[in-house]
Amino acid sequence: MNPLTLWLCASAIEFRDGRCRPRKGRFSGHQLSAIEDLLTDSGVRRAAITLNGLGRATFSRSIPAHLHQRLRNLLVS
Repeated sequence: MNPLTLWLCASAIEFRDGRCRPRKGRFSGHQLSAIEDLLTDSGVRRAAITLNGLGRATFSRSIPAHLHQRLRNLLVS
């Protein structure tokens, strides 16, 4: 994850090797586990998700577009 992107965002999650790691901000264990399951089941190997201060999510290109809304729902739950 780009250090400048990490500095500018309010929250960030990095997904690698089947595990989600919060890089900035706080996330519940349930959220991280559900995101791990969804990305792993979809065949994603590496990804990043960032949230700005207004709650807008940005997804790395490795995450298929059809998963974006499901991930947004998990992040706000």
